[in-house]
This record gives sequence, structure tokens and C-alpha cells, in this order.
Amino acid sequence: MDFFYPFFLAFFLIFLSELGDKTQILVLSLSSKLKSFRILLGVGLGSFFSHGIAILFGSAIANFENPLLHLLLQFATYLSFLFFGIITLLQKDDDSHNASHKKGLLSQISSLPIGYILIIAFSIAIGEIGDKTFLASLGLGISYPSFKLLLVLGAVFRNDCK
Repeated sequence: MDFFYPFFLAFFLIFLSELGDKTQILVLSLSSKLKSFRILLGVGLGSFFSHGIAILFGSAIANFENPLLHLLLQFATYLSFLFFGIITLLQKDDDSHNASHKKGLLSQISSLPIGYILIIAFSIAIGEIGDKTFLASLGLGISYPSFKLLLVLGAVFRNDCK
């Protein structure tokens, strides 16, 4: 039963950190133009790639035998996660200019001959790298290095629940 804990921890931690994030806004903007199956599959693939990299990297770091390095990396990861969350709450930019720019970008993407699923997956994967959810996945990989698959599945299923 202990092996379900990392799955649910990843699911809920990433779910909470994703609220109001740029990935959520991207998915909402795509949902007005595309069928939900394409969006869910693209988000799942992109999340699997980005969160998988973060969890694998965190797990590799956790395999170092130096407990002080492990503690410092955990502290730095979670502190940066909190820092980005606080900055997000304090930021008061006007997004009306960005909304019109996103609509034009969606029109350009839809005219490409590449499948929408791959475009969504690529957009999600690139958008998540260095994001607070990426940092949360990195921290989870450091904390639970022997549960890589369950952590990745928890992060991916969280993205598909948007």
C-alpha cells in the first residue's frame, strides 16, 4: 500500500501547483478549437516527457550517497517552488495583450501540416520545463527515487484531469 503514496502525492502536488499556470491557459485556449481526445493525448504525451525528465533527473541526483547534497537539493527545489508560487501571486501584469497574441499563434499552428497532438505535446513539454510543476516533479524525484514510474503516472494523470 505504501507504493500508492508517491502516485497520489505527485497527483495532488502537481495538480495544486498547476492551477492558474501557463499550461492550463494553453490547454483552455486549445479546447475551443480542438476535440478533447486530441488535447488529452497531446497533454499526456507532453507531460510524460517533461515530468518524466524531471523525475528521472531528480532520481539520479538522489542516488548520490551524500546526504548533505541530497538535503540541500531538496531544500533548494522546494524553496524555488515556493518562490515561484509567491511571485505568481504578486504579479499583476495586464494579460489583454497576451490574449490577442495567443489567438494569432493558434491560427498559425493550426495551418501547419503537422498533427495537432504532436504540436500540443511539444508545446506542453517546452512550457513545463523550468516551470513550478517541473520543479515539483524534480523534488518528488529526489524524495522518492525508487518510485519513478508512479510519480510520472501521477503527474501525467494530473494533467489529463484539467
